Amino acid sequence: LSLAAGAIAILLLTCAAVLVTRRTQAALRVQLDLALSNMHQGLCLFDRDERLILRNQRFLDLWGLNEDDCTPGMTLKAVAATVTRGRDAFPAGDDWHARMQDTLSHSLADPDAAPVIAEIGDNLVLSIASRALPDGGWVSTFDDITERRRSEEKIAFLAMHDGLTGLPNRARFNVWLDFELERATRAGQRLAVVMMDLDGFKEINDTHGHAAGDLLLEALAARLSAAL
Repeated sequence: LSLAAGAIAILLLTCAAVLVTRRTQAALRVQLDLALSNMHQGLCLFDRDERLILRNQRFLDLWGLNEDDCTPGMTLKAVAATVTRGRDAFPAGDDWHARMQDTLSHSLADPDAAPVIAEIGDNLVLSIASRALPDGGWVSTFDDITERRRSEEKIAFLAMHDGLTGLPNRARFNVWLDFELERATRAGQRLAVVMMDLDGFKEINDTHGHAAGDLLLEALAARLSAAL
């Protein structure tokens, strides 16, 4: 009876431990799903055989995919074909896939490699980072940097262009002039620069206000650009 009671106790403890473990694993799975679903970045996890283990909702949203379009078990090539299908900005054929494989191999071989910037047409710019895992698989994250890229381009444009007219400013003119002078010197040629002065512009600002002066500059810039 003592042995039977001990065996039953051990069995009950084992069942309780299994139950607690399963509940803990279920809770962890729920937490993992919540974390993946609320990530700002898209994420894909692949095994050592280049098969998809999991991907989050953000990844599907970035590429405009449905749940059934990208499922666990798909190969890397199948996933790549799925995300590029219907996007004219992507080249077709095995050559593109080979380049993608080379880029991925480089990223996985160097933990300090910079993310790959992928420009998808005119409406999407992604920063893609891939890191190798100890078991031979890897994880890739996809960050939408479209707005950041646009802001950087706008800042770079404003640094070399006039904010009112959109024409090249004095800094851009100096860069252009240095380049043209150097080219003329190499070619044994001369360079002519024509300067036009807008007479009476101060009086326009003083009489009609700076808003009227801005309108005049915009109109003049438009006419000169059209003539050029």
